[in-house]
Amino acid sequence: MTMSRADISEWMSNYLESQLDLTLDWRSKSKTFGELGLSSAEVLEMVFSLSEWLSEEIDETIPFEYPTIETLSEYLANG
Repeated sequence: MTMSRADISEWMSNYLESQLDLTLDWRSKSKTFGELGLSSAEVLEMVFSLSEWLSEEIDETIPFEYPTIETLSEYLANG
């Protein structure tokens, strides 16, 4: 099943808010995961959960090539 950029972006925002106790706003989506305070391990945990939600494998290097909620959701939605 293909998800929209908005769906993926919302999922990542909700995940980060609930799992890492972050408060995100519209500006947060253009900040890098590092700027949001995530470690590499936390980014990979999020991608693993996102991969399960999307029911498709996501290469573990992808979030480092697309390091924001905006860019990663766009990449995953449009390939």
